[in-house]
Amino acid sequence: MHSKKTYIAYFLLAITALFWASNIVLGKALNQEITPLSLAFLRWASASLIVLPFAVSSLRKDWRAIVDSWRIILLLSLLGVSVFNTILYTATHTTSATNIALIQTSMPLFVVLLSYLLFAQAITRGMLLGVVLGISGAVFVILKGQLLSLQSLHFASGDLSMLFAAFAYALYSVLLPKSPKLHPLSFLAVTFVLGSLLLLPFFIWERSALPPIALSTHLTLSIVYVAIFPSILAYLFWNHGVAIIGSSTTGLFACFIPVFTPLIATVFLNESLHLYHAIGLVLIIAGVLTIHIAKSHTIGIKAAMDEDGRQP
Repeated sequence: MHSKKTYIAYFLLAITALFWASNIVLGKALNQEITPLSLAFLRWASASLIVLPFAVSSLRKDWRAIVDSWRIILLLSLLGVSVFNTILYTATHTTSATNIALIQTSMPLFVVLLSYLLFAQAITRGMLLGVVLGISGAVFVILKGQLLSLQSLHFASGDLSMLFAAFAYALYSVLLPKSPKLHPLSFLAVTFVLGSLLLLPFFIWERSALPPIALSTHLTLSIVYVAIFPSILAYLFWNHGVAIIGSSTTGLFACFIPVFTPLIATVFLNESLHLYHAIGLVLIIAGVLTIHIAKSHTIGIKAAMDEDGRQP
């Protein structure tokens, strides 16, 4: 029986997927106005400035724990803030928003594999089947369904970059439970600030060779939007989901991203949907559902064995 907290976590994670889908489409739409690195830096710098005033009190209480655990916090800031989103925005220059959303759903598959490799969490045959199905779906999208003409294929660099970005965020999700027990606002503030600082040298280097950014009303509102919704709110909801239902189950909600993204992209970007998108989506969703069913079955068996063990 799921608790009320679990259902709330499910709802918030679905909203997170909607925010991230809009972030992909908006990143694609801003290609002509701002570079990926500049957009990423301004997004996280703005998010830091917005969240810091609300986090001052909790930061004072959590400061010692933050200093003591600076290594894992720095790594999480690098993976979840600096690397993932910068690569995502870069990918929008060479592939479609729909492809990015579909490939991002490989995240829960990477979560399962990394949980096994790093923390020896068991992988059953059912979970392995799910991983194979899901990765096959991501590969099918990357290959644009041209499985029989590999020699003539021209890979979109954005597809492969997005696969690496999904791996980075999966690693962030797997390592997240190893972070210190901080107030959610403390964790957001410190990771956002560190993520921004890690991007700052590259931002300065890039801007030194480019003209100043023309901050139009459209661009300014777009930066404010991605700072609040796909950043502050989405990361609060995602981290809350990991804390309530675990990283593997939370990762399954990445499957909602390719449901929302094509709908938004067809309206605002005039992107077209193809058969290989549908096939890839079916394979990926089949994969993550297989993993979920296999994990639930394993947990059920373990609970039954534990209950039997308590009987006299």
